[in-house]
Amino acid sequence: AGDVEAMRQLANLYAPTEALGVQFGNLEQAVFWYRQACAAGYANAQVDFYEFARLQADQGNAAYLDEAVVCLEDAIRQGHRSAIINGAFRAAFVEQDYKTGFFLYALFEGTEPDYAEQRWSFADQLTQAEIDEAEAAAAAWRAENEIKDYDDFFAVVNSPFRPVGP
Repeated sequence: AGDVEAMRQLANLYAPTEALGVQFGNLEQAVFWYRQACAAGYANAQVDFYEFARLQADQGNAAYLDEAVVCLEDAIRQGHRSAIINGAFRAAFVEQDYKTGFFLYALFEGTEPDYAEQRWSFADQLTQAEIDEAEAAAAAWRAENEIKDYDDFFAVVNSPFRPVGP
């Protein structure tokens, strides 16, 4: 029926995993449902798909990582907190794209100082002009947007999984 939260939950349910030495899950079904929810623009699913694909890549199957990074970038544009954290870490510490990492960590300035502080751990890799540009871009983003969490995105989906308020 197009319930993106149900799609996300199915994908997470089907995601292959191991417990007590027993493999269970269904990779094809997990990817199918992640793709459905991500195509609908559901940021929670986009973050989950990225984390799933990153784990798969860590286990030697990078088949979905590029696709999932595109989904992560969409969730970042929507202001998803976990997407921004994942994207900042990936940019700075995996891709060595220090300017993007700096910008993404700077989005937390004024709201989550521990994350915002991370940008200074690699600032020596940037010129002062790059730092100034990233700081200005982050300030402009913060003026127009807000960082949202899973619950914020979940609250606006039309899903029977969403509890009815008081």
